[in-house]
Amino acid sequence: IDVKAYDLGDPQLSSVTVVPVSIRHVATVPPEIGLGFADDAYNVEVPENATANMLIKTLTIINSRAHHDAIPLTCEIMEGNERGLFYVNVTEDRNCELRLKKAELDHENQANYILKLRLNTLSGLVNPDRNTTMVKIHILDVNDNEPQFIFPESSNQVAKGKYFGAIPQDSVIGTSVLQVKAEDKDSGRLGQVEYSVIPSDTGSDYFSVDPTLGVIKSKRALDDIQIKVLPFKFSVNARDNPGTQVNTHSTQAPVVVNLIADRHRLILVVSDGSPDKIQDSVTQVREVLEEHSGLVVGVEKVAARQFQSTNNTVEQDNTGTDVWFYCVDPSTELILDRNSSRVQRSLMDHVSEIFRDVSGRVHATASQIHAPLIPAKPVQAIAISWEVFPYALIVIAFIIVVLGIVGIIYICISWSRYKAYKERMQRMYVVPRYDPVFVEPNLKEYETQ
Repeated sequence: IDVKAYDLGDPQLSSVTVVPVSIRHVATVPPEIGLGFADDAYNVEVPENATANMLIKTLTIINSRAHHDAIPLTCEIMEGNERGLFYVNVTEDRNCELRLKKAELDHENQANYILKLRLNTLSGLVNPDRNTTMVKIHILDVNDNEPQFIFPESSNQVAKGKYFGAIPQDSVIGTSVLQVKAEDKDSGRLGQVEYSVIPSDTGSDYFSVDPTLGVIKSKRALDDIQIKVLPFKFSVNARDNPGTQVNTHSTQAPVVVNLIADRHRLILVVSDGSPDKIQDSVTQVREVLEEHSGLVVGVEKVAARQFQSTNNTVEQDNTGTDVWFYCVDPSTELILDRNSSRVQRSLMDHVSEIFRDVSGRVHATASQIHAPLIPAKPVQAIAISWEVFPYALIVIAFIIVVLGIVGIIYICISWSRYKAYKERMQRMYVVPRYDPVFVEPNLKEYETQ
């Protein structure tokens, strides 16, 4: 091919060059008879418990029969198989089959895989518009996980794997004790958890659990419980896939509940930490108490610090915090009196170490451990109900009138008796009065020697 180039000047200048073009022969086939995938995208569902070498999908290759079997044909996964879970083969019918290589599918870790497959053969025999396809694999969730209870962190080995709680003996029916929680890694309904109390000798008669929230509440009065029944011990069952009796898993957790009174309570004072701040670190405070005492420690509440003023009234300081707690003997699982030798020996003898570690963990000053303060009884004025007051006055007046009449009658009767007595005395015999008698003195005188 001669190519001429010229400018637009005057006079016009130009030059000519020769461009050779070579024609290369390539063996091709029409697209309608070329090899390729039957579809450009596939959607497949596979259960997460599928076994190794399981057939996932057979991908049909069009026009594979129209060519001789000696023509090479392979399939490969180009993208999406980073973990090496899948592989492809060519079947005897010259189609591609996608299989599972490793039985490691987990819906909770990855719910979908998108694979890009390519068909490899002679370049002149493949249809370029159909030599690749996309396969989207949806991993179906199956109930392959059991519910797992989440227990409060504790340094005491006895407390691990158990729930400990306490409830006042005079509490009303329906008072919350504690909350249990279990998680299931399955999704959807298979991951929902339902709670129930397993029937036992003691605890199941007095407590119930919310089937959805896991909150344990009292269902009977506790003011007449005998000491031999304590502590309450029962188990809570957590079951997944609620509403059906098949394809379900369950697990149990033991619960220990004690009755708490003022003689059991202790208060850890943090003088310069607000309740909001200490509430976030209450787990660390409990861990310190358990580490130094060797007892199971439960935190009843976190409140503003209380102190006793000079006039014996209890006042409140919102800049400080009172951590109310109690101790449980790990061997008997019974709640301990704060004045017991076990508490004094295990806890009160290590207060300096406790204050040091608590202050370091909550970044505030732990200063004291004491019993709950007893406030002085205030003098209360009796409120007068003005609706009842007039009737009270009438009743009082009536009583005064009745007592007055009784007094008058009594005085009259007494006066009549007195007058009768006086008249009777006057009628009695009276001794006559004699005139005075004068005796002449003896005028003789005697001389004595």
